Amino acid sequence: MAKRKNRKLSGSAPSETAKESVVVGNRLNVTDGDGKRRISLFIEDDKAMLAFYDKQEMARFLIAETPDGSAVMSALEPNVEKDVYEDTFRLVVSSGEPELVMRDAIFKNVSVMSPKGFFTSDEAD
Repeated sequence: MAKRKNRKLSGSAPSETAKESVVVGNRLNVTDGDGKRRISLFIEDDKAMLAFYDKQEMARFLIAETPDGSAVMSALEPNVEKDVYEDTFRLVVSSGEPELVMRDAIFKNVSVMSPKGFFTSDEAD
């Protein structure tokens, strides 16, 4: 079925010329209906980052890009005892070389998959 071009929808606003606008900032936060941060877009240590938060505002998923072009996706689990986040899943692509790291949050067993092979450990790093 051919698509019609330049059709007007009833109730649509008249077309206007798009205006360029620039927004500059260090951080963009998206909040839910309760005002809690759920998404954050920011620069930290020269890395561009996009973080997703749970309803307690704890970071749970992160996408980052470094100045050299490396990319990281990471699922995070808070370690309350150490007051840090540890990633239970991490996909890293650096210089075209992918690496997938999976770590059990309780027992800390680690599995690494890369073009070099599949490796496992029963002990934490």
